[in-house]
Amino acid sequence: MIWWFKARRIPAVLLPLCAAFAVVLVLAYDWTATLPALASGSSTVRFLTFVPVIVVAALHHCLSQRLDAAEVLSRRPVPRYDVVLVLATVGFTVLAGLAVGALTGDDAARAVGRNVAFLTGLMLLAHRFVPQAAAGVPVGWVFLSVFAGSDAYRRPRFWSVLEHPAAAVPALVEALLCFAAGLAALALARPRTL
Repeated sequence: MIWWFKARRIPAVLLPLCAAFAVVLVLAYDWTATLPALASGSSTVRFLTFVPVIVVAALHHCLSQRLDAAEVLSRRPVPRYDVVLVLATVGFTVLAGLAVGALTGDDAARAVGRNVAFLTGLMLLAHRFVPQAAAGVPVGWVFLSVFAGSDAYRRPRFWSVLEHPAAAVPALVEALLCFAAGLAALALARPRTL
């Protein structure tokens, strides 16, 4: 397990970026920016819409770091380790978002964990089927949600999970389904043969 821990670069990449995620979440939970929108002239976007990319990109980098020869020949359950890593990382972001949301009363902070789970599921599905594009899929989805995820009255579209309030049940169901599909894709992936 030590070689897996080091090969995935968890101490060097994932842990510092999870800490950065928590710091940004605490300091910037109420920041906004005015960006153009396709449905109307401009819209105010919460900075927390972009914050999940920090963790999802770090998780993608860690899961992409492999020791192919060691993983093919290993008797250790490497896919299970990867699934636990993803669950722990997303669990951390959910707890951090709920804690900041409870302390500040901010709805967007409470939704950050759901958004991380959704974007992680997208990344894992892309990583399984189109590995070269996996890092860009969550970033593309964030920008798609920002620019086209709401109608002219700022009501979020059903597919735009990131734009929904934290208590929106359809968005939570979509996020959980996407996350579960991504975890299944990760767990069922076979190591490359030598």
